[in-house]
Amino acid sequence: MNAKPTIAQRRGEGASGFIATRARQVLSEAVDLLERVVDDTLLAPEDRVRLAWDLADIFAWQVDFSRDIRSGDSFRVVAERLVSEDGEVRFGRVLAGDMVIGGLGYTAYRWTSADGSSGFYDAEGRSLRRAFLLAPVQFRRISSRMSSGRLHPILGIVRKHEGIDFAADAGTPVMAAGDGVVARREWSGGYGNLVEVDHGSGLITRYAHASKILVKQGDLVKRGQPVAQVGNSGRSTGPHLHFEVLVDGVPQNPTRFLAGRANEAKALAGATRRR
Repeated sequence: MNAKPTIAQRRGEGASGFIATRARQVLSEAVDLLERVVDDTLLAPEDRVRLAWDLADIFAWQVDFSRDIRSGDSFRVVAERLVSEDGEVRFGRVLAGDMVIGGLGYTAYRWTSADGSSGFYDAEGRSLRRAFLLAPVQFRRISSRMSSGRLHPILGIVRKHEGIDFAADAGTPVMAAGDGVVARREWSGGYGNLVEVDHGSGLITRYAHASKILVKQGDLVKRGQPVAQVGNSGRSTGPHLHFEVLVDGVPQNPTRFLAGRANEAKALAGATRRR
């Protein structure tokens, strides 16, 4: 069972004619298997959006959701179903899921350890989370990829594009791709408001065109921690995040490089996997 606070009103003798009382609404829990082909409809619009983001977070290290998803791909999700005393139905945590993308299968199982921390693992007990985020922002689309020769939309000349542009709403949190130290946080010409995070061993991630910077130089940051907000500062035609990865000063393809990083956690022990 679950409970959430609610506010109820009833007529009374107060100045406004109403008296507010605080109660707790009890939600009963069940588990549902949701199974659909991409482009089909199953849930209410708000539940579909949340489920899509949940799946994107779970499989973010295995699937490039901006490029790999096609009509006809399928998914199955085991999720909590929460039902209120009034019959309201909402979906809670995802407990397990699998996806078939381009004929390849991906599986995830939620595991909660003795200390209460949770994570997702594959059928072999290997953590799905890697040391770095592939996409450090919730984005609508990739508006420009890394290229050795791109026509600059403002300058009108062909030159290298040394990162990925994620189109997103202004103010969307920009997250550190991995653990590190803030090496720069300043205005930097065409980059506009710029943050650089040093991850050690010559690896730097760079976040440009921010509307607001949320960290100071020298701050220690953790993977997923907001460091800035999406903006349109510097040489930019619209709100987006320009994201770069550099190793010893040499630009790397962010998607390919970060996808190849080692898993964050060790695999679960065999006895744990069998439970």
